[in-house]
Amino acid sequence: MPLTTLSPSKADHLGEIYAEAADQYLVSYLILTRFPESNPYALGFILAHSIEVSLKAVIFYQTKKAPPTGQKGHRLEELLKLVPSHLSNELESHLPERSVREHFVREVNRMHEAPPPEMLRTFFDISPNFNDELWMFLYAMYLSVDLKYGADANLRVLQPMQAVNPKLNQMALRFIACARESFPNKERHRQRLAQFVGKLPEKYNLIKQLKNLAETGTAEDTPAYIRGDALPPPLLFDTAELELLTRTFRLTGKSPVDGGQHRAP
Repeated sequence: MPLTTLSPSKADHLGEIYAEAADQYLVSYLILTRFPESNPYALGFILAHSIEVSLKAVIFYQTKKAPPTGQKGHRLEELLKLVPSHLSNELESHLPERSVREHFVREVNRMHEAPPPEMLRTFFDISPNFNDELWMFLYAMYLSVDLKYGADANLRVLQPMQAVNPKLNQMALRFIACARESFPNKERHRQRLAQFVGKLPEKYNLIKQLKNLAETGTAEDTPAYIRGDALPPPLLFDTAELELLTRTFRLTGKSPVDGGQHRAP
């Protein structure tokens, strides 16, 4: 079915609305990763929609057409076919390897309905070392609608998702950052994210403070929560996580999406 062509002003307006929504999904995802109580299905659902809505904003802005609704509108590989080739190739380079994706699609439904021993064999056959970033990305790509329930339309429980920890998914963040480079008003979206990340409290880092002491003669007093005199503030991020966010999303004008993590399609 052909996509609806929009006027440039209408497409840009809708692209901006979707880009705003993508901001909110991304911020919500970052918040959820801070709490061990966060259910992996909720994490996966929010992450999947941050990915999906980011890509739909790109489609509006770059093609002046409306992305599909229904099942095709939730499948990342279908959406990637709709963006210009130079962009789709760049975005594709941040996806899991094609052979892994094909293996997952081929086996995932059978895995969900198999007895536990067979399910686990298939699970580790797809991801031998259980890369949970890869695992959540695969579910986000192909089962984003089912993630909010924890079961698919045939009532197969997405059991292997339960092993995913609430942490930053670097693989998915690189894809989202790549898509955001084609947002309308991308600098405004970057600034908004930078303001949010700038408010995130940093975990106490003893090594960092010892380094400060050696270099400057001063170091931060031990926080009350480290002494056991107060509860820790919510949303603590360690130094590496904050640097990852800053570097990946170019929040201080540093190099664009990096990492040597590109994969050949």
